[in-house]
Amino acid sequence: MAGAAPRIFHCPSCGGPCGNARSRVCEFCEGPLLPMGTPDPRHSVRCSACSALVSAGASFCPQCGDPLAQQQAATAEHECPGCQAEGNRSMMVTWRLMPTPQRLEGHAVHGCRRCGGVWVDRETFDVMVQSAVDQGVGDGRSVGVHRRELTMQGKVTYRACPGCGHTMNRRNFARISGVIVDECRNHGTFFDAGELEDVLGFVRSGGLLLARRRETEALERERQRATTPQPTTTGSLLSTPVDPMSGMTNQVLLAEVDLGVAFVRWAGRWIRNMFR
Repeated sequence: MAGAAPRIFHCPSCGGPCGNARSRVCEFCEGPLLPMGTPDPRHSVRCSACSALVSAGASFCPQCGDPLAQQQAATAEHECPGCQAEGNRSMMVTWRLMPTPQRLEGHAVHGCRRCGGVWVDRETFDVMVQSAVDQGVGDGRSVGVHRRELTMQGKVTYRACPGCGHTMNRRNFARISGVIVDECRNHGTFFDAGELEDVLGFVRSGGLLLARRRETEALERERQRATTPQPTTTGSLLSTPVDPMSGMTNQVLLAEVDLGVAFVRWAGRWIRNMFR
């Protein structure tokens, strides 16, 4: 049985492919290959094609080989929502995504060098998700979809939207991805460091197909539950009429009446015996 195919990395200088994980020099340009660790977000850029975090100074993304987006000279007009919620101040930096035939000037993505967070407006995020769908290789089967495991650890922090200042909603992207993002329905989405990569990886691996399948199955179960007659059990408390004044079932009321009658009879006999 054949083993797994070696993962292909790309030279950050020329973009050439490299399948040898131990290689330290590019066989095409003889330039050094940077180690595949997590780059420092304070000195990194994001790939415009796969959104991987790449060390500053690289000309090509080591993950996919595409040219890197270029930083604009001006900073963004708003602070980082993640740092602001923690009581810190950090202005975000604007990066231009690689131009497309539909938008020659490219798309803007705002990144924070302090925490690695990313703010993406709605239009840009829709384009990135659609691109990930087009690049997708997954068939929507659960075993092949890349998802995060949800945990209850850590402090839950609600962030303010940099566009309107209102508190953003926290949601599990596509309900099953395991990536909790902060979303303003009118302006955009904020991703903590690493979340944007995980969301796009989820989409590329067929996550949206799996989410649609799960939703269709849930709707079908609800439809069957609504059209299937529910069995009734004779004498069940759920099917027993309820007295509107007391809120108790008629069976309980009858039992209490019988008990009261028995008590009165016993008390009457006790009083008669006392005065004999």
